[in-house]
Amino acid sequence: MTRNSNARPLLTTITLAVLFCQNIPAHSQDQSKSAPIEGKVVNLELGNVRDILLDVERAQKAASNLFDEVTRHPITTTMSANVIGATVISMPQPTFDVSQTLPARKAWVDTYMSEIKPIIIYMKQDLDAIRSGESALQMAEKDEKVLKPLLADWAAAIDKGAAATDELTKLTVGPTYDNSGIAKQAIELHKAMKTIKKNGKKVLDILRKSAKKDK
Repeated sequence: MTRNSNARPLLTTITLAVLFCQNIPAHSQDQSKSAPIEGKVVNLELGNVRDILLDVERAQKAASNLFDEVTRHPITTTMSANVIGATVISMPQPTFDVSQTLPARKAWVDTYMSEIKPIIIYMKQDLDAIRSGESALQMAEKDEKVLKPLLADWAAAIDKGAAATDELTKLTVGPTYDNSGIAKQAIELHKAMKTIKKNGKKVLDILRKSAKKDK
């Protein structure tokens, strides 16, 4: 797929997580040490990881907003009398009917999905490129042991986020919506982005410490 020239390069580096997933044959990593890597090579760097986390945070926020949109409850207002001295003041008292939800508004559903889909689609495309051998990741050999489990979890979270986004795409066609179904998948997407953020911060910490040792 040809990407918009304005797209930031961070979307091509999100695949750093998947080099260590089980889908890659074990011998592929050994061969890379003795033979040139074919295809695109991505270096694992502080700036790349930081930019990835910024976009993950945007996707997480959009998932949260989408959840809020499909879980809005009707509000009714009753008047409550407050007595102050000899004066009776009627005050409006809002009541939420949690037994039902309001219809989701298409404009807002479309807005949140337009924020989610490009990020998740590029993440999954880049993940698949690593798995197919089209791209490869380079990192300092001394960091590989500590990074491997974090990146494996990161890869699994990308898969989960992509699966949730696929379901959301089907559920948000409109004009009527399955609010509970959308809410469920928005939660799954939010969880996946949270995992990426959590592990990404650990990756940043490891890379920072490694960079200091090299100075």
